[in-house]
Amino acid sequence: DTIVSDTSVILRNLQGSYNYRWRVKALSKDNFCAGYSQESNFSTTNLTVEVNKFLPSCNGEDDGALGLEVYGATSPISYSWSNGINQNPQGFLGAGNYQVTVTDGANQTVILDIDLDEPEEIDIRVEPIGNGYLRASATGGVPPYVVEWPDGSTGTDWFAGNTGSYSVKLTDDNRCEILK
Repeated sequence: DTIVSDTSVILRNLQGSYNYRWRVKALSKDNFCAGYSQESNFSTTNLTVEVNKFLPSCNGEDDGALGLEVYGATSPISYSWSNGINQNPQGFLGAGNYQVTVTDGANQTVILDIDLDEPEEIDIRVEPIGNGYLRASATGGVPPYVVEWPDGSTGTDWFAGNTGSYSVKLTDDNRCEILK
């Protein structure tokens, strides 16, 4: 018996390959004599799936991947993905949400909803800090960053010397680049 004050309950650590039944009885401080709902059944499975995520390297790239490790399955195992490519692992993926249904030869099924994230878009800001020096700062991507100035030098600060327009290149730890 489980008493909840909400309209749902999550049961954890249920035994695999086991049949369960459930029913509901509404209770209140004034009334606990109401009858039970109609009994319902569900079965658990021994089938478990572990998800391995390989995130896209840069914002907007399609070089991510998803791999599934399936345990407690009876051969053959089938994969039905929301992107229509029904194989494991999945490669050349961009950020997004992917659903997969894994079914084994004993008709055990696990349905997964997987979010594949990506790094934030890199943004670089260059500001004068006085005496002819410029400073670059960045957000997004995957730190640490390497800032390359027009003369090939690296570092966050650079002596520009003369007035004018300059380009700076920033590369993050995943080798994603932005030129500004």
